[in-house]
Amino acid sequence: MSNNERLVQELRYKIDGLLSETGLYAKIRELIQEVTAGEDENDQITKATLARLVSSVEQPPKHEEEDMYREGDFPMALLGGNGNLEKSATKLALKVEILGAVGLAGEAAEAITKGVAMGIKAHVGFNGQRGETGLVRASAEPAVQGSFLFEIEQPLPTNEASWRSVLSRPASMVRFYLTRERIQQQSSLIINRRDLCATTILDWRQALLRPGEAVEIPLTPIGTDAALESGLGEVSSVLHIILDVVALGGDDEDTLETPFDDEAVRREMNRCRSAKAQAARRFFLYAKQWWTDYAHRLSADNTPPRSVQLFARDEANELRCACSFIWPLRATGRGLDSPRHCARFVSLLALEKDPGVGGSGDSQPWQTPLAFMARRAGDVCDHALLLCSLFLGFGLEAYVALGEMRCDGQTQPHAWVLTFSTDESTGNQKAAAWESTTGRRTSLLPLDPETARRYDSITALFNHEIFLANVQTSHLLVDGISLDLDDDRLWKSIDSTELGLLLGGGPQHPMPYIPAIADIALLPPIHPSAIDIETELRTLIQRRRLEDHGLLTVWDPELSYMLSPALVAYEHTKLTGQALGNDDFADAIKRHVPKGHCFKGFPTCFPHLQPTRMITALLRAELSADVIATAGDHVRHAIRIRIFSYAEGVSACWVMIAVRYLNPSQPLVTQDNAVPPPPTAAPPPPVAAKR
Repeated sequence: MSNNERLVQELRYKIDGLLSETGLYAKIRELIQEVTAGEDENDQITKATLARLVSSVEQPPKHEEEDMYREGDFPMALLGGNGNLEKSATKLALKVEILGAVGLAGEAAEAITKGVAMGIKAHVGFNGQRGETGLVRASAEPAVQGSFLFEIEQPLPTNEASWRSVLSRPASMVRFYLTRERIQQQSSLIINRRDLCATTILDWRQALLRPGEAVEIPLTPIGTDAALESGLGEVSSVLHIILDVVALGGDDEDTLETPFDDEAVRREMNRCRSAKAQAARRFFLYAKQWWTDYAHRLSADNTPPRSVQLFARDEANELRCACSFIWPLRATGRGLDSPRHCARFVSLLALEKDPGVGGSGDSQPWQTPLAFMARRAGDVCDHALLLCSLFLGFGLEAYVALGEMRCDGQTQPHAWVLTFSTDESTGNQKAAAWESTTGRRTSLLPLDPETARRYDSITALFNHEIFLANVQTSHLLVDGISLDLDDDRLWKSIDSTELGLLLGGGPQHPMPYIPAIADIALLPPIHPSAIDIETELRTLIQRRRLEDHGLLTVWDPELSYMLSPALVAYEHTKLTGQALGNDDFADAIKRHVPKGHCFKGFPTCFPHLQPTRMITALLRAELSADVIATAGDHVRHAIRIRIFSYAEGVSACWVMIAVRYLNPSQPLVTQDNAVPPPPTAAPPPPVAAKR
């Protein structure tokens, strides 16, 4: 389905919802009855035709599979679960209607301060399902609105025992986020960087106490917005919503009759809150003793203190165990086909530098996967947490590693992902290090030289079931630390029973408890037109050559076409870590470039689809600027763009600009190979050749 067709379908949903809510369908039928009353047989045919037309319009359009995972902003959307509301199956569903927000003084101040048009969007998540509203202009009272259906139970509970089971489940929280981003007047496919500005959490069982009633829930400001609101004194922000629990089956939503009263619901909610508080208190006391024992073991071996982060604050400033940030995630919507695709997808999400992850009080909060996907940006820890969760969903033995990396001759705190496997030929254990910000995979066991150059030490490993602190005499990779995680003389673990009581009491928000595997609804890949972006970028290059250098630009369409195989090879290398042969590309370039001419090419990858930002980056880089500004005789430029789409509208946009020109007496750059080498962790170097 094309993007235009999606927009038309979304508009049709909105019109359908408006006509249904206002009763216009019934009025149209009445009008047909009045107009056609008393007409002859031929007129009755017209009457029947009109009636069928109304009925066909009244029926909502059918979903394609991928549309079940699209964004909110149409009357009803089920995101997550199995992504399908079957007519024959009856389900228990939570209906969430967002009516608007009030008191976002920080939003209005932020929009005024930046001097640009800013927008607000609401995100809602429940039980692994996600939805989001449309983007509205930022103000103190933004009109964020949307209606969503989230699956609670299938099939519908039919007796008191099954209802009690549903009520007692710990994964019962609905999480709301408000994000802020720039309003683009250009393509709707452009994905902006978002800032989290507020969040709140609500127990879905509140819908059983006040079904269909409008309620307001306080919002917790986040980041700079928290400082803005705290400086305004009495101002407090709230979100207006309506919650209801409905039975879905057939064509209608049925009113529910539950086998218990409001007091029973309140008792169950209080019991869950009490159990969660007791589990947290017990684990905190256990963790204090665990830390004392850990420090004693290090001091007994004369080992300097190490930075091990057992707790971290989340986006809502809640202190949580590190293990609660991870749970196995299966990406619905078929947007991620393998662990390699997961690594590439996570690496394309925007990276924001963090001052440290080693447990210092100055480090940034960690984000849950739901908050990370709402923002589409985070620090290195956020990337590692999401990648580990996705790896676990694919069945890998994965851990987040905390330690240090080498950068510019110095070490700094870092987080990455480790996966373990068994060598089928030898039976030996293997371990791989995954850099979540680049998607690059290197061998840790056996130790690869590149891994040893990049990673300096490992102080802790953890996932959703285990937390291990390194108590070996040395934690440096070059000293050959042991990765035998079962040896308690080398790795001090958190007691699994204590950890299970904490997380089994219900994760703070809002995914299912371990060891269950949760679904996280990801929007399917969007396939934008590379031709449109290429045309705009070509125009920008022509303009800059003329304005900056007084040069006209002549394009070589045949050469542009020949650049495509190189871009495919670059993405293949990024995705698989294996270089794709490009001998055919080299031969084609050599055959096309006339004798006595030089060829230069510069490929680069952008995680966005904005030509104005692309040209700015290309002109800032010395090598690409040299290709653009090439002057001489018989100069012919070429450009090719290849977009590789992943889930959530995330794209890897490869751009290659090239030029061929008559070889001067002393060419600036010459080499025998006319093919750009496959990319590694860094962008591939430029290409130059002569004939």
